[in-house]
Amino acid sequence: MRSVCSRNILVVVLALLVLSATGSPVNAQTKNSLRFAFSDGFAPYSYSSGGHCAGMAFDLLSTLFEQIPTFDLECKSVPWKRAQHYVMNDVFDGFVTYPSKVRKSYANFSNAPLYVLDFGYIAFSKDNPRAAALAEIRSYGDLEGFKFGSLLGVGWEEENVPQSIERVIAPNNKILFNLIFRRGDGDFFIMGPEQAVHYASQFGLRDKLVYVKAPFLKNSVIEFHIGIRKSHDNRDYIVSQIDKTIADTAFQQRYREVIGKYRN
Repeated sequence: MRSVCSRNILVVVLALLVLSATGSPVNAQTKNSLRFAFSDGFAPYSYSSGGHCAGMAFDLLSTLFEQIPTFDLECKSVPWKRAQHYVMNDVFDGFVTYPSKVRKSYANFSNAPLYVLDFGYIAFSKDNPRAAALAEIRSYGDLEGFKFGSLLGVGWEEENVPQSIERVIAPNNKILFNLIFRRGDGDFFIMGPEQAVHYASQFGLRDKLVYVKAPFLKNSVIEFHIGIRKSHDNRDYIVSQIDKTIADTAFQQRYREVIGKYRN
C-alpha cells in the first residue's frame, strides 16, 4: 500500500512539473497579473490621462483580456523609449507595437494583430469649395492642383507623396489644422481617421472634418501586435490565448465597437 501511495504522489509531482515546463498556468483558477507598458505620447492610440493609461490600444487590450480570465491587466504609460526598455529588461511583461526584428529578439508576438493602423486617408474641411472633388480622389494624379498640408519632418510624407504636388508645411498638428480649416492655405492632409477625429475634436473642428479612404497611398498600413517578453515563464501560453481570443467572434464585435468610438 505504501509503495502505491508513493507512486501516486510521484505521478502528481511529475504532472505539475510538466505543466510548469509547458508554460501553462499551474492553477487556472488563480489570477495572474500582466504588466503592460504603453507610450504616453501617441494620442489617440496610446497616451496618459490623469496618470492612467488611455487610448485605443489600451481599450482594445483591456477588452481582449476581459475574455482571458486567467490574467489581470496592469499598465503604465511612459515615454515610448522607456516602455520598450522596461519590456526588454523584464520590468514589464508586454507591450503593443509593430514587431520589428529588434523587438522580436526579446519578445514573442501574437500571430494576429491587435489592430491595424491605417493612415491611408485624405482629410479636409467640408467647407472647402472643392470638397466634392476631394471626396472623389482616386490617384496621385487626382491630387495635382490641390495643396497638400504636410507636417514638418514626417519622412513617410516626403517619401510617398510626389514632390509634384504643391505643399504647405506645418510644424505641428495645431498649425496644420489651422491652415486647412481656418485659413484655407491648404486643401487636404493625410492622417488616419482616429487621429484626425482626435485632433479635430481637440481644436473644436470636428463638425468640419471629412475623411475618405485613399487606397492608392503607398506603405500606409502598420500592424500592431501584442508582445510578451521572452523571459516570462508563461509566454507561449499567453500568446496562444491572445491569438485564440482575437479570432473569437465576440471579441471582433467588441473590437468594432471600440474602433467606432474613435472614428465618430
